[in-house]
Amino acid sequence: MQTDTDLAMTELTPLEQRVLDMLFAGEHPVLAALRKQLQSARIKTREMTGAGFFTEFDVDRSLPPVSQNLDRFWIDDVDATAAGLRKGAGFTVFVSEGYLEMLEGYTADEPWPEGMETCTLDYAQEPRDTSFLEGR
Repeated sequence: MQTDTDLAMTELTPLEQRVLDMLFAGEHPVLAALRKQLQSARIKTREMTGAGFFTEFDVDRSLPPVSQNLDRFWIDDVDATAAGLRKGAGFTVFVSEGYLEMLEGYTADEPWPEGMETCTLDYAQEPRDTSFLEGR
């Protein structure tokens, strides 16, 4: 696995920003709290795997956690279509102890193609179901 040293470690890539905007869209208080955390988050590491990437965040812990329920959860309802990908790509954002932890982009056993910045993003299901956030 290679570390992507071409990108500034403090900035989201355009693709990461687009994906996180979609993952955190909505009126639910958990989504609003994640948007607030993202505003001050820094990139801790970014790793390209050949079939995707992992971007880890360093979040300001003086901000409140997204809820008092400190379990781990994820949001993974954004998919991508792009030239060169037969099965598309997916994205998962992980939250741990109430704080944004990591964004993963992945393919289904295909190499991560060049030009993903211009891919088409869609929700896995319309209308979007955020009911899993209840009780968090």
